Amino acid sequence: MAVYIARRAGIPTALISGRRSTATTARAKELGIKDLYQRKGSKKIAFEKLLKKYKLLPQQVAFMGDDVIDISVLRLAGVAVTVPHAPDYVKQYVDIITIREAGMGAAREFVDMVLVAKGLDPVELTYK
Repeated sequence: MAVYIARRAGIPTALISGRRSTATTARAKELGIKDLYQRKGSKKIAFEKLLKKYKLLPQQVAFMGDDVIDISVLRLAGVAVTVPHAPDYVKQYVDIITIREAGMGAAREFVDMVLVAKGLDPVELTYK
């Protein structure tokens, strides 16, 4: 629901994964995420492609990650977010640590923070 609400609020969402997975592809399709990058190597390359595509500066983008492969992007993003179970060496690069764990509402928690900061009501952005 968080991705749907973000899209309704005009906030583009993307998914960058360090490995190719049919489950990730299916989940991105189910969520309506059009920007899906799955590959081995640095996530920074995909992040830079997204910046160029949307004509954004890194400071204008939030990124949520929870492992060592995410650090290169966490260091660039305007808002860096992780989850409570992330290793301490990841946590040192973030601005926000969610209360909820990955897969248990962490993305929704962060999307709601963004919406509230923008003065938007998540309830008003749901199905009507």
